[in-house]
Amino acid sequence: SWTIGQDKDSLLAGVVFNLNAELGLHVDPDFGPCHITILGEDFKGGEFALKQYQMFFRLVHGDSISFMSSRLIHGNFPVTSGARKSIVTMAGRELADWGDRFNAYVDSSRHSELHI
Repeated sequence: SWTIGQDKDSLLAGVVFNLNAELGLHVDPDFGPCHITILGEDFKGGEFALKQYQMFFRLVHGDSISFMSSRLIHGNFPVTSGARKSIVTMAGRELADWGDRFNAYVDSSRHSELHI
């Protein structure tokens, strides 16, 4: 892996370039939204997993997935052959917190306390 920056308090907290990375199931508590783009056309294995949903995805060259890395247990299976490359961008935790405060679903029963 090759990482550019990892400032959890900035909007773009980091960019990681991976080659055949084997990341066990984990969460990234200091980060918010995460976006992964797969590169490399000739590889086997490396499926992406979301534990809470008991799902895994066989992502191929050009596929992308976005999710909240601080809230979902995620990781990938080992690459069994070839070269699986990925670019991972992570936004700072502050962006996730902003979304919770200002851009989330508002329960209509709370309108009076929100002055709506």
